[in-house]
Amino acid sequence: MKIVLCHGVFDIVHPGHLEHFRQARQHGDRLYVAIVADDYVRKGVGRPIFNQHQRADFLRALRMVDEVYVVASSLALPILWQLEPDIYCKGLDYADPNHPFAAGFREEKAFVESYGGKVVLTTGYTASSSVLIERLVHER
Repeated sequence: MKIVLCHGVFDIVHPGHLEHFRQARQHGDRLYVAIVADDYVRKGVGRPIFNQHQRADFLRALRMVDEVYVVASSLALPILWQLEPDIYCKGLDYADPNHPFAAGFREEKAFVESYGGKVVLTTGYTASSSVLIERLVHER
């Protein structure tokens, strides 16, 4: 059985997230999603908008998601160490070495590759929950 893992805050799930999960699911038999616990979200004041229980419940309701984990870290390393998934999926924006979380992603990628796992960057529609939230706040 091939396990695929996605990791992020997933504060406001948008069409880009759904496409990310759809593509990730195609790489394995089970799709696990890990979310960053509230105390480790570093997206700015008032974030996350939805707490970790709400975010986890929402993701569990998606048919394509088999399991949801709450991770007490901003990085996926604790869940990567625990699960050692066959595939670790991130969005295409993580290919940018200037991405705000690029250093952490390089660390995650190195660990996944160290045990023979594979990192896959999904493509397609991308959007940022942070940008969407900022837009909504300024449009009031």
